[in-house]
Amino acid sequence: MREARRVTLQEFFSASFSQVVRYLKDVARFILAPGDYIREVVQEADVETTRRLVFYALGFAILEVPAASVGVLAVAALEAAVGLLFAASFYLVSKYLRIPRPLKATLVYCLTFKFVYFTPLVILYWLFLVTEDYFFAMVRGYATYLQFFAYILIFPIALSTGLRRRVAATGLSVGVAVLIYVSVGRLGEGFETTVSRPERVSVLYDPIGAEVDGLRVDLTFMEAKNGELSRWADRVDSLLSAGHNSVSALTELPADARRDWTSIRGMIHPALEETRQSLKEQRAQVVFETSKRLLRLAAAEVNHGETLMDAADGFAASGSGLTYMRLERAKTAFLKAEAERLETLIEFLKVRNRLKSQGLLY
Repeated sequence: MREARRVTLQEFFSASFSQVVRYLKDVARFILAPGDYIREVVQEADVETTRRLVFYALGFAILEVPAASVGVLAVAALEAAVGLLFAASFYLVSKYLRIPRPLKATLVYCLTFKFVYFTPLVILYWLFLVTEDYFFAMVRGYATYLQFFAYILIFPIALSTGLRRRVAATGLSVGVAVLIYVSVGRLGEGFETTVSRPERVSVLYDPIGAEVDGLRVDLTFMEAKNGELSRWADRVDSLLSAGHNSVSALTELPADARRDWTSIRGMIHPALEETRQSLKEQRAQVVFETSKRLLRLAAAEVNHGETLMDAADGFAASGSGLTYMRLERAKTAFLKAEAERLETLIEFLKVRNRLKSQGLLY
């Protein structure tokens, strides 16, 4: 009996060109005939199987390097590890079908499947983050569920023979997988917090939406101090309406209506400057273009708000028809800027919430 020879680290990583070609061909065979692939790999030496899986892992990592900068690679690694949670399902199927070396067959299937079939999901995730187009998030969502069902079904179907055994093996795989899924879900709920939630490590996670949710763009300076500015503007408009909006009515505005503006401005201006500083700090921190655009629109709204305050200064000082028209133009421009920001945010939330309601996004 020949004594087993110890394999050095150098020998382990020194795969020949023919071996590399065979590994690549085996990827295609795993896709087209997974049962044949698993049976053959189970029979080969353990060191060869380990070298094969390391090769697939390195190839997988190389393919995902462009996505590493946006955190996709970490999600891919975590998803591959989470996939091993269902190993018990495949192990029981292997025992039922009397597959030689059931534990090895299970690990070979789990790891090879994730290395091969998770790559398209990572690419879709990367496209979603780079383009910030929720079409890719939608496709990613459907592909994720399709991959999960394939993960649970391929192993029992590929390794079983005969209709009765195939149905029994598939039922066993699905039943145990559902039990594991429900158990893991309940366990995750027990550890769920607002800081670190299970969704954050899912391929369905939406970091763009999470960043938008964290933005502070409540431009309440127009309503600072219980809406004093709005009440002052309404008072001016009501006085002018009472005078049939004539230019002569401007000169008849009570002096205290113009004097009030001085104290009101003192209340509002600090809130406006605080908002401007907050937007500046957030622009330096956000990553995604969606957030940057919303902050740009918010900054434009702040600028129009400042223009409106300057126009109110002029009107309060003179009360002339010219300054009143300038005030109305500034008010219209501010409301238009506010509407543009809100419409942009609403359209974004419509798309995102629709995908979340369909379970395609976390």
